[in-house]
Amino acid sequence: MFLDTPVWIQTPEETFIWVVTKTDSRWVRSELGTPSLQREVAALRCGLDYDGTWGASGSACQDLLKTSYTHGKPLPFDRDRAHTLYKVLFGQIEDVIKDKHLLIVPAGALTQLPFQVLITEKPDTAASGGDAFRRVAWLIRKHALTVLRLFLLSRRCASWPRTTMPVVP
Repeated sequence: MFLDTPVWIQTPEETFIWVVTKTDSRWVRSELGTPSLQREVAALRCGLDYDGTWGASGSACQDLLKTSYTHGKPLPFDRDRAHTLYKVLFGQIEDVIKDKHLLIVPAGALTQLPFQVLITEKPDTAASGGDAFRRVAWLIRKHALTVLRLFLLSRRCASWPRTTMPVVP
């Protein structure tokens, strides 16, 4: 589960990552908070979706990626950014998630992130074209992923009979 905290006065920008397995649990903190997550996710999406990013009115893609784009060419997907975001979100918990099917419950900007495009190992900067993407260590190649939307989960829990709901004194 990922939870990014809103920006409040005297509160550091941060994201909390909670991992639970059958035998272990860990709660870690990342320095990347809401504004940074929004920027990083938006930048990654610029390399994935023309209509929703470059083609949208008021697109920030050129500023986010510091590059221009010509329609019809391959989108400028930032492999280094995808790896950095993986390290920020999963770097502290790699040992816990090794060889696991991941059930991800994102919040905030992370609900817009297709986790499958995160890169687990530093990409080869010498590779180019289609080869650059074939040789990438995509997260989806290491882990089966299921993304649970928090609102769907909350709706499901709300429909449970009261007798199955936990009681907090």
